[in-house]
Amino acid sequence: MTTQRDKGRAADAPGAGDRAAGATGDAATAAAGVWTRAWALAALVVLPLALLAWRLDFLVDDAFISFRYAANWAAGAGLRYDAALEPPVEGYSNFLWVALLAGLELAGVAPEAGSRAVSAAAAVALAVLLVRVLRVRLGASAGAAAAGGLLVTTSAGFAAWATGGLETMLFALLLFAAWALALPAPGDRPGRESSGALLAAGLCAAGVALVRVEGPAWVAVLALSAWVARPAGARPALRELALLVAPAALAWGAYEAFRLAHFGEWTANTAHAKAAWSADTLARGARTVASFALVFLSPLVALAVAPVALRGPRAAAARSAIVPVAALVAYNVAVGGDWMPFFRFLVPAWPFLGVLLALGVDRLPRPAAVAAGVLGATLGIGAGFDVLAVPRGVREALDFRAFRVGYQTELERWRSTVRNGESFAAIGRGLAQVARPDESMTCGAIGAIGYYSGLRMLDRNGLVDREVARLPVQRAGASAGHTKRVPRSFFVDRGPDYLEARLALGPPAAVVAPVARDLYAQLEREGDAALLPHALPEAHALEPAPGVPSGASLVVLRYEPDPARVRAFWDAVGGR
Repeated sequence: MTTQRDKGRAADAPGAGDRAAGATGDAATAAAGVWTRAWALAALVVLPLALLAWRLDFLVDDAFISFRYAANWAAGAGLRYDAALEPPVEGYSNFLWVALLAGLELAGVAPEAGSRAVSAAAAVALAVLLVRVLRVRLGASAGAAAAGGLLVTTSAGFAAWATGGLETMLFALLLFAAWALALPAPGDRPGRESSGALLAAGLCAAGVALVRVEGPAWVAVLALSAWVARPAGARPALRELALLVAPAALAWGAYEAFRLAHFGEWTANTAHAKAAWSADTLARGARTVASFALVFLSPLVALAVAPVALRGPRAAAARSAIVPVAALVAYNVAVGGDWMPFFRFLVPAWPFLGVLLALGVDRLPRPAAVAAGVLGATLGIGAGFDVLAVPRGVREALDFRAFRVGYQTELERWRSTVRNGESFAAIGRGLAQVARPDESMTCGAIGAIGYYSGLRMLDRNGLVDREVARLPVQRAGASAGHTKRVPRSFFVDRGPDYLEARLALGPPAAVVAPVARDLYAQLEREGDAALLPHALPEAHALEPAPGVPSGASLVVLRYEPDPARVRAFWDAVGGR
């Protein structure tokens, strides 16, 4: 029996308009109307994304590592973090992103602005593509497509990573575009008809293979998604899957050859630095996924209606969308999550969750459909304002970052990231004024400090240091990416010039002693008490500059082999 809702949905579906127009000889006009309505709906869906992205605009410190590689490459120094280091070290995880940033550098576009502009454009393109796929490719109703699109664009996590400075949104766009292009179009059957779309999907998959260090694994996920997107009796032939996989395999093979020739290794150094397989890693990753679900809640709504979609006429597409969601969850658990705000590694799951919500909503009775659509389209926004339904105590019990500051909400972590980024940038600019380019500094956060100072960074986390990256875990239970952090004393044999630095407002004579005492306490807290007899405080007045306030001084701890000079300093200022 056909219900009134089924009739309404059929009338609203893109194909229905085409059939009616065909009956009247005006199919072209009806088809154009479908596309026009899809564009109008996409524009409506993009509006909350623009507002949230403007509110949560930021740059994470790790982005400056990519910026430095891109700047050196564009300047002719080669693809390397330290222009003088031989052999160079692959301390990035996003080759295609670095290449894009280098292109922007050559065009005169600063990476601080260019990276955010590209990410924002990718986020808008992804939202538009999602709505068009739902309406035109999958034939979802306008209401269902709006619900699926708004689930994504009202998510504070998705909006935050529309900036950030990293490749997150470009990766999400390429992954979803490859998936969407590999979907069978209405009326397609395995064979020549789908070859063009699969080849286009393959080109996007090539981008996926190059934009993340684990790119080939995502290409395998895409191939599995394409396989299950066809009904059981119409699986794609191996030749068709080759059109999807071959471009990515060629691109990855070419990069592997370059990696071996340039870096002398088969694997990125970052993979060694961050790899820490253990039960603790898996538990931390599981807590991250659980936190993601409880912070936003809208993913749970999408998954709750997914079984309805799995029983409908678009069940194959729904099954296909589940594959990347499951893979992203598994990846996040395997790597132990991420310390950055708003669940960076799970951002690419949002458009697939939008597909599941839309296809499920489209088959629910109207009251349930409205409820699911409204919840899915609104719950994700609360994290951007710290208005959350789940009590803080429940979320705090799942704390996965293990930072000294204790549990932070995603918005609190975002604010800390913004403050830290501004502080690191100011320190880097200050070091550029007082230090020589050939000097070195021990450092954990090597992003903005390294980018703006140009100093040789003795990387405590091992991202650009082979020796540190290959150490066993040094700090069990630490946050993701920080388990191999070494003390500053690890680098004493390399003759560091600076051990630590901090910006302070006031003349050098007034700030050097109190700031140095704070820095000494930091060294003691972080396991470097043995370095205190060799940490000579110095303070330098800074010239006002962008990011450096007027009246600021830079206090540094210079490594001093002679402890007598350090004692003399403290005797002169009245002791510690």
